[in-house]
Formats: sequence, C-alpha cells, structure tokens
Amino acid sequence: MDKFNKELGKAKNPWIKRIGNYLLSREDLYENLKKEKKSLEECFQYILNELAKKAEKAKQNGIGFVSGDDQELYDLAVHYYDENNIKVTKENYRTNANGTANENQLLNKMQKQPLKAEKEKLKSDTEIEEKINSAVEKALDSYKKEQKELEKKRKEEIKAKKMQKAKAKQNLDQLDIFEILGDGDV
Repeated sequence: MDKFNKELGKAKNPWIKRIGNYLLSREDLYENLKKEKKSLEECFQYILNELAKKAEKAKQNGIGFVSGDDQELYDLAVHYYDENNIKVTKENYRTNANGTANENQLLNKMQKQPLKAEKEKLKSDTEIEEKINSAVEKALDSYKKEQKELEKKRKEEIKAKKMQKAKAKQNLDQLDIFEILGDGDV
C-alpha cells in the first residue's frame, strides 16, 4: 500500500489523482493495491486504452469522439487491479485526459484522416465546429442511450430478485395441508 500511496502523492494529472483516491476509498481493494506489478500510471494508461477501443467502435458509427462517466472509469480501474494478466501497452493516440490535447488533435487522430484534406472539403471554420459539435452530440446521445439501457437492465434485475424473494417468502408463509393432517396415513 505504501507504493500506491507514493505513486498517488507524486501524481500530477488530476484524473490519476481522482482515480487513485477512489481506489483508496474502497477497503475491499487494499490487497490488490499492494500488487508490485501494478502501478497507478499503468492503470490510467489501461483506462485510456479501453476508451480508445470504445472510440474505434464509435468511429464505425460515424462518431469521432468518446468519453466515459466517472463510474465507468472507476470500474475499469478496479478491473485493472483485480486482474493479474492484463498487459498494458502505450498506444499512439491523442487525449485531453490531462488537458494538453486540443480539438484539432483529437479530430485528427480519432478520424485517422489528414486534417488538411478535411479542411479543404469544408468552406469555413464554422463548418468544422459544426461537424465537431455534431460528432460530440452523436457520441453523447449514443452514450446516454447505452446508459439508459444499462440502468433499465439493472432495474429489471433488481425487480426480478425482489420477486424471487417475495415468492420464496410466500412459499414459506403458505400452510401445507399434508403437514397439518399428517403424512397422508389417514
């Protein structure tokens, strides 16, 4: 745990600090945070890699950007520390996760098209802005839809569990006529 705390103390990226503090808040993860072959920096790289994979899938649907809500990022961090066989590589993509990338860099990398060729097709900077805004809106809509579906599934699972418990309780509360009359030897 000392190694993890030292890493967290040295971290300058606010996202790494936020994720590290979340992991520390989970007592059930303390043993995993002690793993020598794991690091907070590599954990963050793993999260970025997973978001990049999600971006590639989104790109196939015409969306050039992707993001993750806090819980999704935390879940990825927990997964990284839970699993022993995760191999993390340094991928070549741009991100604004540390606040250093700009929209043009993101657009260039995520669409994997030369930005100059794209600008030649567009007549003005406002068209570029509109395209970026449209892509962001599509990504957000897709993400919101995905989150609603997940929430709906969670609610259905909770409802199913409650119904199972109610049925089990109802079965316990029902009188067994054979038990009252005896074993049927009458």
